[in-house]
Amino acid sequence: MNTDNKTPSTISKATQNWLDELTVELRFRNVTGEAIGDTLASVQEFVADSGQTPQAEFGSPQQYAQTLDLPTSPAGETRKTIIRSGFGIVGFMVFNLTITPWAAEKTLDLHASQLLLLLVPLALVMALPLYLRHGVKRMWPLYLAISVGMASALVSAALAPNSSADAWLSLNPAPILFASVVLLLVVSIVGTISVLRSPDERLRDPMEDAATSRRRNLLSRVGDVVVQWMFPLAALALWGLTTALRA
Repeated sequence: MNTDNKTPSTISKATQNWLDELTVELRFRNVTGEAIGDTLASVQEFVADSGQTPQAEFGSPQQYAQTLDLPTSPAGETRKTIIRSGFGIVGFMVFNLTITPWAAEKTLDLHASQLLLLLVPLALVMALPLYLRHGVKRMWPLYLAISVGMASALVSAALAPNSSADAWLSLNPAPILFASVVLLLVVSIVGTISVLRSPDERLRDPMEDAATSRRRNLLSRVGDVVVQWMFPLAALALWGLTTALRA
C-alpha cells in the first residue's frame, strides 16, 4: 500500500465531503474506528493514484458502504449516545429554568406554551439520526436545527409570566433543581462508564505505530470523558454566575 496518502489540504472539497459522509454512514452502521480509518485511507490512496473522484468510482457513500463487509462494534452505541445527549439537554434546560427562581427564593412560574417550546430542542436531538447524514453533505440542516433550538429557548424565556397570578403552573423550584442535578450526574456517570469500557473507536491511520496509537488513544479517552461532563460543568458555571449576581 502507498503510505503517502494525500493530506486533507490537497484533497478537493468534493472528495472531503464524500469521505465525511462515508464516515458518518459507517458510524451509523457501528463499524469500528480502525476499520473506518483503513477504508478512508484506501479511498484516499485510490484518489491520489488514479485522479478519479470517489463518487465516480464508488458511487454515493451510502452505496459504497453497502458493499463493504467490515467489523462492527456492539449495535446501538450511536443511538444510546444520542439518547444520553437528549437527557443531558433536558437536564441542563431544567437546571437553567430553575436556578434563578431558586436563588431568588421565588416560585417557578410557567406558561403552558413554555413547556411546549422546551420540548423542541429535545425533539431535535432525538431526531438527529434523520438529518445528520444530510447535514454532513449540506450544513444547513444542522444550522437550522441549532437555530430552531436556540430560538425556542429564547422565546420560552420571553413568555415567562410576570407573576404567579399570571402563571399556568407555579412550583417550588428546589426539588426540580435537585432532580435536574441528579439527572445530569447520572447521564455523565453512565456516559463515562460507557466511554471507558468501549474499545478505541477513533479513526486511525493504518500506518500508525503502537506508541503513537496508545498516546492518541489516551488523549481521545480524556477528551471523550470531558465531553461526558460538559453539561454538569456548564451547570456549575451557571450556578456560580447566578450566585455571584445575587451576592
